[in-house]
This record gives sequence, C-alpha cells and structure tokens, in this order.
Amino acid sequence: MALNNTTFELAGLKAAMNGNYRPINPRRAAFDYAVKADSFDIQRAYKEIPMFREMVTAAKNAHGLVSLDYKLGGLLNGNMQPVMPSIVGEGSLTLNQIKFRGFKLLNGISESTSKEKLKDGEVKKWSSNRISRTMS
Repeated sequence: MALNNTTFELAGLKAAMNGNYRPINPRRAAFDYAVKADSFDIQRAYKEIPMFREMVTAAKNAHGLVSLDYKLGGLLNGNMQPVMPSIVGEGSLTLNQIKFRGFKLLNGISESTSKEKLKDGEVKKWSSNRISRTMS
C-alpha cells in the first residue's frame, strides 16, 4: 500500500505526506512515512488533536509556531505496533516565536541559577536542519 502526495488539514495544520506499507509475513511488515507541516500553532494542535497531546506532552506549556519535515521508517509487529529498535527517523524541526509558560524544567533552572530570563522562556527562531533518531 502506498500514499503518494497526500495532503490534509487538521486544527489549522496543513500537512503533506507520503508513506508505504509492505507486508513481510503475517506477523511483520515494513513501513516508511514522510510528513511535512508548515507553521502550525502548537496550542491549537495540543487542544484539538488527541494523539499530539499524548505524544508531545510538553506542548501543554508551549505557545507559538512549529514546522516539521520528517521521515520515519521501520518494522511493525503482528498487532501493527512499531518494533521500537527498528525505528529510524530523520528530518528538520523549526520553532518560531515559541514561549514556554509554566514549564517546570525551565522555571526550576531559572530559580536555581537566578536567571530570570529563563523563567517562562522564549525562543524567537530555532531550526535544526537534521534531527536523526534511532529508537530503542
């Protein structure tokens, strides 16, 4: 099965994706997936997309825009769940005007170092051209 140049809109998020599913045997399959989403609002996605809320719990306290261009692939077991050691991904992530309100980690560091600027910190623009991840 293949998804080619598939697009969707959800919670103000416009995304384009490609993906492939290839059965290996009745208990194993391979997949690859690529997604690109430009400038979506973190809070809107957190409030309106249950899976986003579940997977990106730190987004609860983040406000701003995010862009993502990511590829992911690996194996699935007989229950269609990822075989975590097989998962490999890479891509880029861009944060624009991100504010962390009530973020315990930053506020704790701010308090212990007396650096007020870290409390409810803000990132004006940050981009990673390459995020690679092997899950295990």
